[in-house]
Amino acid sequence: MLGSCKESLCKNRGSRNLTYGCSQSHGGFPGTLSIRPETMIRMIRDIVEWLYRSGIRKVLLLNGHIGNWGPIYSARENIRYDFPDLQVRVLDWFASDPQIAAQIGKHSKTSVRTQPLPTTI
Repeated sequence: MLGSCKESLCKNRGSRNLTYGCSQSHGGFPGTLSIRPETMIRMIRDIVEWLYRSGIRKVLLLNGHIGNWGPIYSARENIRYDFPDLQVRVLDWFASDPQIAAQIGKHSKTSVRTQPLPTTI
């Protein structure tokens, strides 16, 4: 599913990546760059506004990092308010395929449990 979606996106104009996101939880790793959630919300909204001004009426926001989930969905709601005739959807790549979601769920449960009590695993 994801492969055909990716191929379709690449054929359409306007398909771009936002190369920064919300990575506050990774701040302990040297070299991590992060932006504030409100910055990400504004960036997405501003980009979509320019797409709208160019005549685009359908936008897919593809989320590739669980830390961006909140800002992306907040941006979507602001966009829906500002541009009622624009169709905007969010696709979380990690939730788009049951096998990927299961793998992430397995790893996240382990990492969440190891944090407070590493001996319980």
